[in-house]
Amino acid sequence: MRFRPLKSKVLVLMAVILVSGIVTLGLIPNTSCACGHYEDGTLLTHQINIVWKSLTGKRFFPPPPDAPK
Repeated sequence: MRFRPLKSKVLVLMAVILVSGIVTLGLIPNTSCACGHYEDGTLLTHQINIVWKSLTGKRFFPPPPDAPK
């Protein structure tokens, strides 16, 4: 019974770390350069597109309409 408060604190800490990781990925822009590439959203949308494209063959988030082909 002594470990119940410790277990709940560890679960809360794990949840905070998970949520902060997702928020961090959502705020960092995806790598773009000055060589004509467009910015493909955030790292979170980029990772979602990679996984979705490997599963279905299509992007989950479409590219912007002004993106170069």
